[in-house]
Amino acid sequence: MFRHQALHFRKNSVNLIHPSGEAQNIERTLRKELLIALESARIRLAIATALEKKYTLPVHWQHYLDTADMMGRSIRRLRREEDRPHPPEAWTSALEKLRKMPAHPQAHQLYLVLREVVADLG
Repeated sequence: MFRHQALHFRKNSVNLIHPSGEAQNIERTLRKELLIALESARIRLAIATALEKKYTLPVHWQHYLDTADMMGRSIRRLRREEDRPHPPEAWTSALEKLRKMPAHPQAHQLYLVLREVVADLG
């Protein structure tokens, strides 16, 4: 009869109780947004490293490639484990970091942010 119940503790604080179906929809939506953001960031890193290849030291170049590989593994892991429960806190923090990236960053800036994101995702 009742789909959800809202409990009001204070004027600014609301605790919303979701049934299991809504929680799964929220998790799916969050997973899709995270996958899209990760794939976009991976492509942006590839483009930035290609543009800066002449000016990048081989050591830094290898770090960029390793980060791109770790991102690819994270993306595949997220796609493979769709039915397993994951910590949404790590997903939301990773998604926030990806959204806060500047529009046209340098390869090193992307590398630093993406290393943090990969570390958050495990």
